[in-house]
Amino acid sequence: MSEHLVPLYTYTLPYHVGFAHAMLGCAVLYLVITQLAYRARNYSLYVRYYLPLYHTIIACSIFTGIIMLAAFEFRLSHKSAVMVLVAVLLIGSSAAGYARLKRYLRLGERDKFRKFALIKGILDIALILIASKA
Repeated sequence: MSEHLVPLYTYTLPYHVGFAHAMLGCAVLYLVITQLAYRARNYSLYVRYYLPLYHTIIACSIFTGIIMLAAFEFRLSHKSAVMVLVAVLLIGSSAAGYARLKRYLRLGERDKFRKFALIKGILDIALILIASKA
């Protein structure tokens, strides 16, 4: 670790951990929205209004991770590599979830999306927990 960047690392670490907790909270919120509000008239709007918040928190987590990685001179450890992989997987799963939302709502099959969203939400929570414990 670069000794000149230790203060930056110690300043950024609480934000990074906070964004990880916020991501976990957003994943739980996604499950609540998709499982409990699926009969609402504005169901797709609930999910669409939620996604920018989720993506913003993922972006902030990635940004703070890059700042902290600078203190380690951009050397990827096992833990850092797992976090990068999880961030990419979360973004990909979110894009796939949005594509399925559009397709299933156009076909009028909310129940199929609800089942998909349950699996996706549980996997997102598992990925976040794996990255947090890695």
